[in-house]
Formats: sequence, C-alpha cells, structure tokens
Amino acid sequence: LDAQTGAVRNRLPASDAEQDCQDLLHLGETIYALYQNHLLLIDTHSHQVKSTLWLPTKDAKQLLQVPQTEDVLVVAEDAIYQIRDPQLAPLAEAPSAASLFRLATFSPAGDHLAIVQSNRTLRVLSTDGLQPPILLRGHQEAVTDCIFIDDGATLVSSSVDRTLRFWDIATGRELGVLSQPEMQTQFLHYFEATHTLFCSDRGSGFQFLPAR
Repeated sequence: LDAQTGAVRNRLPASDAEQDCQDLLHLGETIYALYQNHLLLIDTHSHQVKSTLWLPTKDAKQLLQVPQTEDVLVVAEDAIYQIRDPQLAPLAEAPSAASLFRLATFSPAGDHLAIVQSNRTLRVLSTDGLQPPILLRGHQEAVTDCIFIDDGATLVSSSVDRTLRFWDIATGRELGVLSQPEMQTQFLHYFEATHTLFCSDRGSGFQFLPAR
C-alpha cells in the first residue's frame, strides 16, 4: 500500500492457497511473511521471494523482532526458532504437549522473553541464559496476551478469566490482580511516555489504565 494515498502498489501471490498468512514483518530490506509451516523472505524493492524457510510442523503463530537488532524469531506451538538462513534453528522448546507456546514478547532491553503457554501459565526466559526460567501461575483460564511495563521490571498478563495480573520479573511474585468484569482483554499495549496501559477485546471494547 502507498502510505500517503492508501492505494495498492503491488500484490504478492499467496505461496499456498490452503494456508493463511499468520504474520507480517517489514525490517530493513526484507518483508517476512509467515505461513503455518514456512516463512517467506521477500525483497522490499523487487517484491521477489529471496528465500523460503520451512518449519517442521504446521503451527507457526508469530514473528518477533529481537530488540536493538535485526534478528527475527518465529514463534510456533512446539518451539521458538531463530532465522539462520537457509534454515530455522530452535531457540527454546515447549516443555511438554500440555505447555505449548501461544505467543511471546520481549522486554524493552531484550534481556527477557515472556512466553504465553497453553496451560494458563507464562514462562519468562533470561536471554543471556544466566538465570533459570521463571514460571508464572495464577490465571484460571487461558492467557491471551502479555506485555512488559516499568522498563521491563513488571510483566502484565491478560486472560479469558477477565483479569489482568501484574508480575515482578526479578522474583516471579504476583504483585496484584485487576478484575475486568465488563470485558475479556485479548490485546495489550503499553504507552511508555504516559505510563498508560491499553486493553482491548475482540469487539469494540477498550480501556486505558494508568500503569503507575
């Protein structure tokens, strides 16, 4: 799309008519297009496919840029993969079939990676590998999103159980719970300049909450 007019400048054919595109990321000279079992690396200028990287399973979920770098991760149910062209290399693997990965997010400095798991828990990894993983338990239903606030010191998670939970990353301790009886938050965003937390559900409901 043209950023000024909104007009379509080019269309890229789907690589597999039976698969939906799961995520898109534009970084530098490359457009990353993620499908369920493969990743296309597309040249920004020519719109030609530069490379196709295949996953071992059909459960890719998300593309994730590593902060302060041009490295890109692929989040799938069974593992998180690093792009090592011409292949994808596992960076972290799901602990079990009951703890599959749903989505992930980095702290602002990139020193922690929080992963939403299928068993209502979150796993926080130290990216330097010097600290053991922290497992966060407390939600009664599926976790829908998570985000770091307070310069990465606190993690906020949302859930189908209509609560927001606040976690101390240093200790793994739950700092507090905020009930949301009128909405089921599916998406979180943090506005650092105003220390405001944005919560949105699948419909038109949203809230702005002070995060301090």
